[in-house]
Amino acid sequence: MKTAQAHRVRRAERIIRAAYRYSERTATARIVRFELLGTDVAVAVLRGRPTRENTGVRVARLLPNGRAVQMRKESRNEFATIKDFLSYFDALYAKYGTPNG
Repeated sequence: MKTAQAHRVRRAERIIRAAYRYSERTATARIVRFELLGTDVAVAVLRGRPTRENTGVRVARLLPNGRAVQMRKESRNEFATIKDFLSYFDALYAKYGTPNG
């Protein structure tokens, strides 16, 4: 089971890095968590910048032709409260599926 989860995380990482053109160094420094929703939607939770405490979220999709694209309308830069953060993820899970496949 853990191997399958690791494969899903690596796939999500590849999608996010391709869509947002993050280098490995940038991804390591800023991204806290990767999740794959369904089979083709990836979510990355980003650590806030030093001047801001809030967390950001980036969402990307893998198209059938193999290209990864940003989903800017689904991405968020900051959240007012933890409740807003959790509600946002509940809405993502309802729309695209849970991270468990």
